[in-house]
Amino acid sequence: MLREALQHIVNHPQKDKVWFTRPSAIYDHCAALPKGTMTPLRRPSVAQARLLFWHLRRTAAAKVAPASQLAEHIQSGNPD
Repeated sequence: MLREALQHIVNHPQKDKVWFTRPSAIYDHCAALPKGTMTPLRRPSVAQARLLFWHLRRTAAAKVAPASQLAEHIQSGNPD
């Protein structure tokens, strides 16, 4: 199923809008940006982490679609 999803992306008419690359290339790109372009990552506070976990746990059930439904969506060509 992953292979079909990736083939769909690679064969899509708008594939030129996607950056197909490796993590090392992303790192190199970010490292070459002018200083101050990217803000450093900060570790969230315990309260922020708990709130995020609570939110993800609460919304995960509503956002997870069965694999068959995902496959149908990919095959339909619907961008939404």
